[in-house]
Amino acid sequence: MSDFKENTSPGRRRGLHDLNEVWALLLVFVIVLLLWNTIFIAPLKILVVFFHELSHALAALMTGGQVHGIELNIRQGGLTYTSGGNLFLITSAGYLGSMLWGALLILAARFVKRRQNVTFMLGLLLLVTGIIFMRPVFGFGFIFCLLTGFLLLFLASRAHADWHDFILKLLGITSCLYAVLDIKSDVLDRPHMHSDAVALQQLTLIPSVIWGLIWIALSLICTWWCLKLATRRREV
Repeated sequence: MSDFKENTSPGRRRGLHDLNEVWALLLVFVIVLLLWNTIFIAPLKILVVFFHELSHALAALMTGGQVHGIELNIRQGGLTYTSGGNLFLITSAGYLGSMLWGALLILAARFVKRRQNVTFMLGLLLLVTGIIFMRPVFGFGFIFCLLTGFLLLFLASRAHADWHDFILKLLGITSCLYAVLDIKSDVLDRPHMHSDAVALQQLTLIPSVIWGLIWIALSLICTWWCLKLATRRREV
């Protein structure tokens, strides 16, 4: 007679995903979606544009180029002025970079124990980038980076740990969602508008719509993987 052993591993017995984490992320997603076209989400969208432009700048620096300045405007637009470096990687880094920043923030909210340190580092990043790269000095982007940076530093020192969890989830989900919607708006809905995809079309002769579809697919795959990982139940 053969022996039978029931699989009682934690993952099998309780499910692979932490339902509390699933519901928390879903709640933040619903809040962001409901307030998407309101003034409350507008500063978060500008922060995502900051991630977008910063990704261009980092790609330029990492491929041997130079960054001459970054601009942000109140209409949720931005420009990064670079020279040298790998133009293909620099151009591709914007939309994909903002999505990756969002994914990292969601994962940080889940796996970093001292989340206030992440909030602190994010605030410091905004301050340093604003002072070194934002142009014009004392323009909108410069002031936005300084005010947002100091706000995050204040929250890092004063806010309760649960607030940092919410802040990182809020910023992460907004960044991932905005990356996909921004690609759709700029590339698919308005294919003739000057955008990163049009720049890549000129560089590679591949239509901008194709680049938009590739970026959306990569963004959705990465976001799905990130959310799956962030909601996985921790083994004890």
